[in-house]
Amino acid sequence: MPRAPALFPSSPGRAGSAARRAAGVVLALVLCAASSTSRSIEPAELADWNCEPDAVDAPAERLDRLAAMAEALPAAPAELPARWHYCRATALEMAGRLDEARAAYTDATEAHAELPDTTADHVRSLLGRSYVDYLQTNDPARYCADRAEAVRLARRLDAPRVLIEALTLQAFCFGQRPADLDEGLARLDEALQIARTEGLDPGETAMIHNATANLYRRNQLLDLADRQLALAHDAWAAEDDRQDMFNMLHGRIQVAIQRGRWDDAERHLESMRALTERSPSFADFPFFLAFNRGAMELARGDHQAAITALDRALALEGSTGERYFVATTLRLLARAHFQAGNPTEAAGHARAFLALGEPPAGDPGALSATAIAAYADGDPAAALRTLLRALDAEQAAGRDRMQRNAASQATLHDQRIEDFQSAILREQLANRELQLQQARQQQQTSRVVNVLAAAGALVLAVLVGFLLWSRHRFREHARTDALTGVANRRYAMERAERLFAQSVDSGDEFALLLLDLDHFKSINDRHGHDAGDRVLQGVVRAFLQALPGDAVLGRLGGEEFLIALPGSDRARALAQAERVRRAVADRPIDAGVSEVALTVSIGVAARGAATASLNALYRRADQALYAAKHDGRDRSSVDIDE
Repeated sequence: MPRAPALFPSSPGRAGSAARRAAGVVLALVLCAASSTSRSIEPAELADWNCEPDAVDAPAERLDRLAAMAEALPAAPAELPARWHYCRATALEMAGRLDEARAAYTDATEAHAELPDTTADHVRSLLGRSYVDYLQTNDPARYCADRAEAVRLARRLDAPRVLIEALTLQAFCFGQRPADLDEGLARLDEALQIARTEGLDPGETAMIHNATANLYRRNQLLDLADRQLALAHDAWAAEDDRQDMFNMLHGRIQVAIQRGRWDDAERHLESMRALTERSPSFADFPFFLAFNRGAMELARGDHQAAITALDRALALEGSTGERYFVATTLRLLARAHFQAGNPTEAAGHARAFLALGEPPAGDPGALSATAIAAYADGDPAAALRTLLRALDAEQAAGRDRMQRNAASQATLHDQRIEDFQSAILREQLANRELQLQQARQQQQTSRVVNVLAAAGALVLAVLVGFLLWSRHRFREHARTDALTGVANRRYAMERAERLFAQSVDSGDEFALLLLDLDHFKSINDRHGHDAGDRVLQGVVRAFLQALPGDAVLGRLGGEEFLIALPGSDRARALAQAERVRRAVADRPIDAGVSEVALTVSIGVAARGAATASLNALYRRADQALYAAKHDGRDRSSVDIDE
C-alpha cells in the first residue's frame, strides 16, 4: 500500500543509540565472517549505490554486500557509516523485516544527526521510519513527528525532489481535524509549485495527487478525492508503476463504497483483479483484492459474499505487513458473521480482533466487536449496552463528518471573503492616497489663485484635468500587468469574482479558462528573456483578437493566463477555448530576432448548480488544464461533470 504520512516517537538517548549502532555493525561482521565466499567491499562504494526502497537489486543481495563492507566501517569517514545504516534499513524494509528496518532507520537517523551538514539520506531516514510506523500502527501520533522534522531538514537542502517528498508525506498528517485542511493543502501547493518549477513529469508528481485525495476524503469531499486518485492512477499507469496503480484503485474503491456507488466499486475491483493477475511478483495484491471485495459486499448487505471474500483475505494475511488491514479484516468478519446469524463464528473473530491491540477509546468498530463477544458469552444486557455505546459513537462520527464537510466548504468560503476584504482595503487605501493628493493639489491651486487671480480659472481647469488623469493612471497601474497590458492577477481575480457572483444571482451561465503556454521556458533558454517578453506580448494580442468583447483576460504570472467568460456554458466555453488555441497555434509569434511557433494548453470549467465559489471553479479548471498537459499539450480539456 502507499507510503503514507507519519509521526514519530522521541529518539532514544545518544549513549543507547551509539550502542545499538555498534551492535548492528557487530552483527554485520558476524554475517560477513560466516560467509566464506564473501569478498571485502570498501564503504566508499556506497556513494554510487541506489539505496532507495525502489532499487532494483534484491534486498538479500544488498544485505550481503553491506555485511561484507562492515569490517572497514570504523576507519571510514563519518558520512559513510551513516549511509550504511540507511542502505541497510531500506534493504530490511524491502525484505519485509519491519521491526529490524525501524531499528536500522533509527540508527541511520541518529548517525546522520551527528554529521556537521544535513543530507538527503538524513531526511529519507526519517521518512523511512515514519513509513514503517504507518505500516505497523496506522497511527498518526506515531509517524507524523518524523515527517515534520523531515520537512524542516529538507528546507536546508538544495534538493527539490527531497523537499517535495517530505512535504507530500507530511500533508497526510493534516487530515485529522477540519481546521488542518488548509495547512495540509498549503504543503501540497508548495510541493506542486516546486514540481512545476523543476519541470517534473506527471509520474513524479502523482503522489501529490494521492496526498490531496487523502485530505479531501478525510474531510468528506469525496468527489474531489476520487478525481485526485484518478489523476494519480493515470500518471502512474503511464509509467506502468503497478504498486502505485494498485494503491490508487484501493483508494477509489473505498471512496466508491463511502458514496454508495456500487457500479464504480465493481469497475475498480475488476481493474484491481486484472492488475493482480498480471503482477504475480506483488505478493500482497491478492490479500487486498479479497479485502476490498469483502468490504464492498458487507457495505451493500450481502453478508455471505462478504464472509467468503474476507475469509480468503484472512487466509492470505501472511502476505502483507500492514497489520491494520489484517485487524480490519477480523473486525469486518465478526460483523458479517453476526449479521448472517452466526454468533459463535462472529465472537471468535471479534476476540481475535480485540486481542491484536488496544483500539482507540470509543472506537465504534472496537465497541461492536466487544458487544458481539458479550452476546456470545451469554450476557445480552452487556451486549446491548455496548451496542448502544457503539451507536452513539457512530452518530458522533457522523456529526464529525458533517462538520468536516461544512468546515471544508466554510474554509473555501472564508478564503474568498478574506480575499474580497483584502481587495476592499487596498481600494480604500488607494482612494485615501488619491484624496491626499487632491488635497495637496487644491492647496497649491489656492496659492496660485491668490497670486495669479487673473489666470486662476485656467490654472484650476488644468489642475483638475491633471488630477483626473493621475487618478486614472494610478488605478490602471494598480490593475494592469506591466508587460502585456492586460489585467494583472489580483484585478483579474477580482473581476472574475464579481462576474461569478452576478451569474449566481441572475442564474446566467459562467465559465473559466486557465491557459498555460507549452514549453515556454525553452524560448527563454534559446532566445533570451527579451524574446520571451515579446512572445508574451504577441500571444496576448492573439488572445484578444479571438475573444468576445465581454471576456476578461488576465495574466496570472509567468506564462499562465486566465479568461472569464460571462454567459458561456460548457460547450460555448470549449468552442471559445479552441478559437483561442488556434489563434496561437496557426501563426508564428514575433520574438524580435525571429518568429517562433508556439502552442497553448487550456483547462475549461463551467459553473454548475453545485459550484459554491469561484475558488472551486478555479480548481476544476486547473485540474482540466493538468489533464490537457498530461494528454500531450496543445489542446483544450473540459473538467468532469459535477
